[in-house]
Amino acid sequence: MTQSVLRRDERGRIVGLRTPDREINLAYDSDSDALARIDGLKEPIEFSDFNHLGQPKRADIGNGRIVMDLEYHAGGRLRCSTQKRKGGLSTRRTYNAFGDLSEIKRGNQPAVSFSHNGWGSVASMSYNGNEYRLFGDGSAQKLT
Repeated sequence: MTQSVLRRDERGRIVGLRTPDREINLAYDSDSDALARIDGLKEPIEFSDFNHLGQPKRADIGNGRIVMDLEYHAGGRLRCSTQKRKGGLSTRRTYNAFGDLSEIKRGNQPAVSFSHNGWGSVASMSYNGNEYRLFGDGSAQKLT
């Protein structure tokens, strides 16, 4: 039987978790009251620059190894995530108001855009000026 111990602060928020092989600590932003840092995982994770809903506009994984800039739709869903690795190209992912991936762009390469059907499934993708219908009339097709 594995035993885990939770620690809470005076407000009832979880500030720590201890398992037989790990100690995880959580810290909160004093202004937004949102989770600001997690230590004790493989790498630390830090959240900062919170919006009016308490959502982070930046996430830092591994003390700068991966930095993600985050933007949100008015309703609070993720609109855009731009990820940058130390010494690497950035990757920008854009989402529609339903949370579906609508575009992905890596470095200075052309973007790949996606359109969705009424069920939220990808219906087509566009790359470098060409559109590829993924399902057509429902019959099997090959992308060319």
